[in-house]
Amino acid sequence: MMKQLSGLLLICISLILVGCAPRQPAIMLPNNQVTTWPLRQQALMRINNWQINGAVAIRTPQKALSASINWLQQGACCYQLHLFGPLDIGAISLIGSSYEIILKESNGKIYTASNPEQLLQTQLGWQLPLTNLYYWVRGLPAPGISATTTFDKFNHLSSLQQQGWQINYLSYTSVGKNDLPSKIFMQNGAISVRLIISQWQL
Repeated sequence: MMKQLSGLLLICISLILVGCAPRQPAIMLPNNQVTTWPLRQQALMRINNWQINGAVAIRTPQKALSASINWLQQGACCYQLHLFGPLDIGAISLIGSSYEIILKESNGKIYTASNPEQLLQTQLGWQLPLTNLYYWVRGLPAPGISATTTFDKFNHLSSLQQQGWQINYLSYTSVGKNDLPSKIFMQNGAISVRLIISQWQL
């Protein structure tokens, strides 16, 4: 059971996480909106609430796992991340607020911590910067942390190195007036994560 939980928690890494009702479905259009990076960055920083549907795959030296994902986000602190699919213990939910993080399994088991990094530390014995994924999933570097960035001809973030992670943005899709990532590949040593976003709702 602990190995299964560890694998599922690693999936959570790929994604940090979530909690508000969507208001507008994504419109999938070519990602050719031309603007400067400062203007694009300002627009992306204003997106604080979303719902993401898609799939995530993670590979570690011990195993490879995959699951469908539904991620609701409200601000930097409040979220609900639901993972489901071909998982031995069924669906799991990661629920975050400014007070605590709750991990719920479909078998009724519940684990809590004061932050997602602490939850991983408790369950797996090491930490990962889950909080940064709140920025990374939008195609933004996490603020206040040293980063190396490259951009494509439309001034989308195409690659990011931050806190030991190499993040490559393989494609974007237009959602209203914003271009948002639809394929993200992340790697830190022997751990790799692929996130495919089939739908954004803002």
